[in-house]
Amino acid sequence: MVCPRCIMAVEGLLTEMGLHPVSVELGVAVIEEELSEERLKELDERLEKIGFERIKDRNKQLVDKIKTLVIQKIHHQKLQQGFNWSKWLSEQVYHDYRFLSHLFSSIEGITIEQFIIK
Repeated sequence: MVCPRCIMAVEGLLTEMGLHPVSVELGVAVIEEELSEERLKELDERLEKIGFERIKDRNKQLVDKIKTLVIQKIHHQKLQQGFNWSKWLSEQVYHDYRFLSHLFSSIEGITIEQFIIK
């Protein structure tokens, strides 16, 4: 999820399904309920219909978290001159930047720096 409208769409979908969202933020939705496999399948299908997907793989979740952090930083916060992306991202996700960089490139096919520029 990359914008306030996306957040509203996902929150609305969860509510329509009778679920109780604890929080819905960019890239992350937390609900009160524990869902059965059948209910997860329904959620996945309904998310797909509105252009989203639930990320199940931990590495993909980490890459998605990096993308969300970058988008939030660029669009919703003020960047200082000489901002250090590698240090900041490492602090945000508690991983060494070299690991993050390699993981991101292997999944996305571009570097974190190229994603930031885009």
